[in-house]
Amino acid sequence: MNSLVRYLDRQSETQATVLSLLLVLAVGVLDYVTGFEISFSIFYLLPIALATWFAGWRKGVLMACLGALTGGTVEYFGMARYSHFIILYWNAAARLGVFLIVVFLLSSVRSWGYELARRVEERTALLAMEIEERKRTEAEREVVIAELRDALSNVKHLRGLLPICASCKRIRDEHGYWNDVEEYIRKHTEADFTHGICPDCMNKLYPGMGVPSPT
Repeated sequence: MNSLVRYLDRQSETQATVLSLLLVLAVGVLDYVTGFEISFSIFYLLPIALATWFAGWRKGVLMACLGALTGGTVEYFGMARYSHFIILYWNAAARLGVFLIVVFLLSSVRSWGYELARRVEERTALLAMEIEERKRTEAEREVVIAELRDALSNVKHLRGLLPICASCKRIRDEHGYWNDVEEYIRKHTEADFTHGICPDCMNKLYPGMGVPSPT
């Protein structure tokens, strides 16, 4: 059944309409052969439903009118005997009304199905966009975290009490070794040194060449 539906769904509207027309004629022939005592009206719904579902509601209305006309024609030439001729037209009108109701219901269901599929596709597209946005945000967050970790791993702090010699000003490290101030600071911070001579030392080392020291 599913393969048949998929096959019909691949056909064009013209092909579906032609197939529905042939089915209406086939049902009409069977209706005429079996005689007026056996009603075949329900079988006209098959080509009507096929045309409505696969070719559109306009083709469904066309097949409904054709089915009602074919049924009335078969009923007339089948030598049906009624107490009044108006019954023949009444039966045809009633048959047409039922056929049109089926066309309307099937067309509504088909439209609802298309609308539901469209909304599902839109919602799926929105969800895909949200997922991609979350993935991108997560990737950016991971990059920022990695950069912060790298930055923190490169930061060195001096904190707490530093044991320093009162005479030579060397600093004792955590292993008990005494280091020059310059060496210790280089190991424990990102700072480096550039050398110069302060005014006091300049006057002491080179008398007369120095500059006055600030008071």
